Amino acid sequence: MANIRDFYNFLDSIAPFNTQEEWDNSGALVLTKREIKKVLICLDATLDSINEAKEKNAELIISHHPVIFSPLSFLNPCGAAETALKNGIGIISCHTNLDISEYSADNILSNELKEKLGFIEKEILDITKSTPTSKGFGKIGEFKTQIPFNEVKDALKRVYDCEHLICSKTTKDIKTLAFCCGGGSSYLEKIAELNIDAFITSDCKHSSFIFANNTNTALFCPTHYEMEKPMMKKLISVLQKAFPEIKFILSEKESSPSCAL
Repeated sequence: MANIRDFYNFLDSIAPFNTQEEWDNSGALVLTKREIKKVLICLDATLDSINEAKEKNAELIISHHPVIFSPLSFLNPCGAAETALKNGIGIISCHTNLDISEYSADNILSNELKEKLGFIEKEILDITKSTPTSKGFGKIGEFKTQIPFNEVKDALKRVYDCEHLICSKTTKDIKTLAFCCGGGSSYLEKIAELNIDAFITSDCKHSSFIFANNTNTALFCPTHYEMEKPMMKKLISVLQKAFPEIKFILSEKESSPSCAL
């Protein structure tokens, strides 16, 4: 019989919760005493994914982004965490601790670019201060030869299975490359200072593209959802090996919170 503590302890062993950033709120955020036989995996524990867990009789949700991020000033009976609690569904969120683990979205992209374009990883973009180990956010590396802009763009569209990709107007050939899966636009100035040809990240602002064009940086911007969804698929395979008796399901109702119309 498995309970929420069993899953918390396993996740803590592969992505220690004490390595999360100080501002983060990863951990067991909605508790349940139920025996767990089915687990729903998703990026965000939204009302849709919580209702999906209820419909599919999942007793636990493991999400990437915390369902409770800021201190709650009041309880809302229609809120996500409250709805999960009311239905006896536990929630564990693994955010920045998962982002710096070996199962991170950064590592997945690094391996994909290595396989498809011969990318060579050199160093970490930003070593975290939360742990003394050499772990952190983002990667810096290079290709063996210069790669045309469109070739990198097309490879990213295949990796993230997206029809469209927002890019800067700087479309030069690329030798050096950095990326940070999730919202990493704050690293753009560092990328320019290091004279890196291209940067891949999500959540870029209008000003991010202006800055990229002004500094001759090729900027690729998949959505936050597209960049991190492969990480949750990977997590399922890791969890399934550890808990072969448990049924793990990737949310079928979750999608990007925005859309092009």
